[in-house]
Amino acid sequence: MNGKSMIFHMFLLVIGLVFGCKEKKTSVQPDGLLNSEVMVAILKDVYVTEARVSSLSVTYDSSQQIFNLVENDILERHGTNDSVYLLSMQYYFEHPDELRLIFEAVVDSLSLQERKLSRPDNSLPPEN
Repeated sequence: MNGKSMIFHMFLLVIGLVFGCKEKKTSVQPDGLLNSEVMVAILKDVYVTEARVSSLSVTYDSSQQIFNLVENDILERHGTNDSVYLLSMQYYFEHPDELRLIFEAVVDSLSLQERKLSRPDNSLPPEN
């Protein structure tokens, strides 16, 4: 993932946490809310896709257009659409404790994937 992309997502996280720390509007989950497991899976795919797209030898504008096309595919693979995804992000931004857990799970999952891919046989050592 390139530096601009990482900075952009960190900015979104900080903005979400800042606005999320305000008094919660409601504790009732909206209909159609994506659960945390689905959000983790989507965000993980988004980060991996951004990294791949940013490594292409194209201009920033072109990489953004490519990513926008691929983003819809990511959401479809997870059985959702951009409206439900954005509604879910809004909810989690308003509930920073839940959002933090989601991002921690994304980071843990990506770290594990990176460790696995960096091993010659693509496996993790057995746990003792």
